[in-house]
Amino acid sequence: MKTFVLTLIALTTSLLQQSEPVVSKDSISIHSVRRGNMRLRVILGGAITSIEPATAIVSGPPGAAELLRIGRAVNFEIQSRRIGGSLPVVSGKVTRIESNNSTESVRAEIDFVGSLPEGAAVGTRIGALLDTGQELRDIVFFDRPADARPDTDSIIFVIEPGDEYAKRVTVRYGKQSGAEMEIITGLVPGDRVIVTDMSAWAAYPRVKLK
Repeated sequence: MKTFVLTLIALTTSLLQQSEPVVSKDSISIHSVRRGNMRLRVILGGAITSIEPATAIVSGPPGAAELLRIGRAVNFEIQSRRIGGSLPVVSGKVTRIESNNSTESVRAEIDFVGSLPEGAAVGTRIGALLDTGQELRDIVFFDRPADARPDTDSIIFVIEPGDEYAKRVTVRYGKQSGAEMEIITGLVPGDRVIVTDMSAWAAYPRVKLK
């Protein structure tokens, strides 16, 4: 009887392991959850509209209207060009602001200071972060996955000790600040999470990393 039980346990374990999909370690990015202060910044997105002179049009949520003003200096990332793992940053200043009450959005024209990176063209996507002057103190946060949205629940995979498996957990997000996201529940400081799109494995409680 004891031998039968041990065999059954071994068979069950083997079947469970087989049911766990394999995810290549080379295909994922991992970020660490941390505790600290997070400055709140509003995201503006847009595109280059002219090379000479170098200008762009960006838009953002209604709250950005309170932060934008003519002459304000803004730093931008050229989102379609990555150099050495980072996006090139250029500076500019706000020259014109438009508010659209029907869409509750704000648009701004930007004149860049200096030249644009080589290869930048009309239509190249850019992104900017405007500091709101506010800061969330002593919170749990991390560099968010690209599809994460503030004030929502989401599925994410946490790396288990030994780095051989990742388990599925449900998290509740709070406020967003650029690429950073506040975590209300589900993760703790020190957790290492997969921030690459894992929606294909969202139905599995665990994946094997290889």
